Amino acid sequence: EFNKMKYALLLHADRPEKNAVNVIRAMDQFLLKQDRNERTYLVITGIDSIRNLNINNLMCEDNFICVGYLKAPELEFLYQNAAYLIFASLNEGFGYPPIEAMKYGTPSVVSNVTSIPEICQDAAVYCDPYRVESIEEAIGVMDQFGIGSDVISRQFEKISSKQKEDLYDLINRIIK
Repeated sequence: EFNKMKYALLLHADRPEKNAVNVIRAMDQFLLKQDRNERTYLVITGIDSIRNLNINNLMCEDNFICVGYLKAPELEFLYQNAAYLIFASLNEGFGYPPIEAMKYGTPSVVSNVTSIPEICQDAAVYCDPYRVESIEEAIGVMDQFGIGSDVISRQFEKISSKQKEDLYDLINRIIK
């Protein structure tokens, strides 16, 4: 059914640093402003029920779909078919989910903190992960304008090339 609906993707809602509570609150506020016939869903991994997060007063709870833990092919399907990824992480070492999304040409709403801006550069819409209003605004910008596939593709190629270069450099240092 997911390929027949417009949805955003939120990963690892069971991990507090992924900031699911603020993302869900922001999406709930965003959905209240959307036309009911054109609503976006939020597919959430890592939890089986929205109630696991103890969020009160959600007005659009029917638009949140929790899928628990997924196998790699299922997760790749979600990345590939999502309208966009929401990755408003509070603490991130590198930021692989936005890169995975880029691989499929899927745009991302991401945190403006930690390593994420360095990874995404101009291939994402940024938000302050500590402010629900900022996340909601970034969702609105993404929903209305998106990010060009050429920008996403270019950034993905840049990151991929850099990772290969770094790997070859590391291998050469080890064998010397």
